[in-house]
Amino acid sequence: MIRILVLALSLVLTGLEATSNASFEKGLKRMEEGRYPEAINSFNSAVKKEPGNAEILSKRGAAHSQVSRPHMAIHDFSRAIKLSPKNPSYYMQRAQVYSETGNVNSMTIDLIAAARLGDRLAQNLLKESGISW
Repeated sequence: MIRILVLALSLVLTGLEATSNASFEKGLKRMEEGRYPEAINSFNSAVKKEPGNAEILSKRGAAHSQVSRPHMAIHDFSRAIKLSPKNPSYYMQRAQVYSETGNVNSMTIDLIAAARLGDRLAQNLLKESGISW
C-alpha cells in the first residue's frame, strides 16, 4: 500500500526540477525503508528548492509524524493546506496527527473540511460519530 502511494506521489511531482526531484525521490525511498530522520533531511533539501510544493511538505510532515514530532508534522501539513486548500488528503493527514495528540476539536474541524472536499473516509468517520458536516 505504501509503495503504491509513493509511486502515485512521484507521478504527481514529475514537474519538479531534476535536483529537487532527486531529493524528493531519495526522501520517498528513505520513508519506504523506515529511515525517517534521513527522509526528513532529503525532504528538507527538496523544500529548499521547491518551498511552494505542497506534496513535499506533506511527505515531510508524514516523516515528522513517524518520529514523534507532531508539532513539526502539523506545521508542514498546515503549510501544504495553505498552498493547496482543496486537497482533502492534507486535512486527513493533519487530522490524524491531531488525533494522536488528543486534539479532538482540531481533528474534527479537519475531518469536516476533508468531508466537504469529498473524502469518503472522512465522511464515513463523521457519519459514524454522529457529526453532520
